[in-house]
Amino acid sequence: MRRGRTAATSVTAVSGHVCCVRLPPTASASLTNKRVCRARVEEPAERLGRQAATQLHEALVAVRRI
Repeated sequence: MRRGRTAATSVTAVSGHVCCVRLPPTASASLTNKRVCRARVEEPAERLGRQAATQLHEALVAVRRI
C-alpha cells in the first residue's frame, strides 16, 4: 500500500471494484488505528464501487438505445 501525504482518504473505484484505498499517514501510527480506519473506509469504498458500476451500466444502456 502506498502512503499519501494528504489527510483525506482517496478511493478509486472502477466498474464495481475498489482498485485503490489509500489511508492517511496518521492511520499507520498503530494497528488499532489501521483497524479503525479500515472499518471506516471499507463501507464507503464499496458504496462508491456500486455507484460507479450503476453509472457505467446506465451509460451503456443509454448508448445502446441511440
